[in-house]
Amino acid sequence: MKHRDRATEPDDPLRSRLVDLIDMRLVSLKLSELRDWEWFEREWAVFFLPREGQAATHPRLVLGMILPAACIPPGG
Repeated sequence: MKHRDRATEPDDPLRSRLVDLIDMRLVSLKLSELRDWEWFEREWAVFFLPREGQAATHPRLVLGMILPAACIPPGG
């Protein structure tokens, strides 16, 4: 995910930026940097095509929901 340039953001001292709120030491973020996103999107996009009345599901969203569920031990 790309973030906007700081110069284009409003000057609101009370509004925290999302990138400032995320702990960059999280394991999931470290793993996301190692993943070959272009390959994943190219190979898996065909499974998440738009249907009548629905938009296509973004493959990164699907992987983001699958991986944490796969990492949680049963009964945990």
